[in-house]
Amino acid sequence: MKTTENAGNSLELELPKRENAQDWTISRDAKLAWLAGVIDGEGYIGITFHRGHKMVKRLTIVNLDYSLLRRVSVIYSELGLNFHYALVNTNNGGTRRPMSITVTTWGSLKKILTLLMPYFTAKRDQAKTMLEFIAYRFSLPYHSPDFGTSKEFLEFSEKLKAMKRIDFDLSTTSRVASQPLPEMVVKSGLQ
Repeated sequence: MKTTENAGNSLELELPKRENAQDWTISRDAKLAWLAGVIDGEGYIGITFHRGHKMVKRLTIVNLDYSLLRRVSVIYSELGLNFHYALVNTNNGGTRRPMSITVTTWGSLKKILTLLMPYFTAKRDQAKTMLEFIAYRFSLPYHSPDFGTSKEFLEFSEKLKAMKRIDFDLSTTSRVASQPLPEMVVKSGLQ
């Protein structure tokens, strides 16, 4: 796979040729939309605490498909993001271990979430909240000693956690074929 950079905002990716296939490239917008879809389905946007005390804000994708994660890493590289990847430890006894690819730096998180915001569906509220959290952090002095324990920080953290606990109201759902799902009221952990 070969990547090229064109003038302006258009990054193009030359895909490997398949039998009877024509050469074609994917525009930057299409790549961003694809990436937002991957994150909507396979991604995590949130704040965790490493060893109980060190706050880690992150965007992580975990998957078993190496080619999918490789394509994500190519896009991240083209965008100039700081990221890392690692094998995920699982205790499920399976023979295949998933891999994660993670963005954790303030600047890279802000850049990727801002670029993907127009394309998100499932993770739109989480991305918006993370961008608000980043703006809040940037509004504080660089080494603010109470950042990780401030009321605002804890509110952002709880809000992101609550967004991960959304259950569908199945009482309003019936079996229907070949039709879009109806608008639904969702129950969330936000009370």
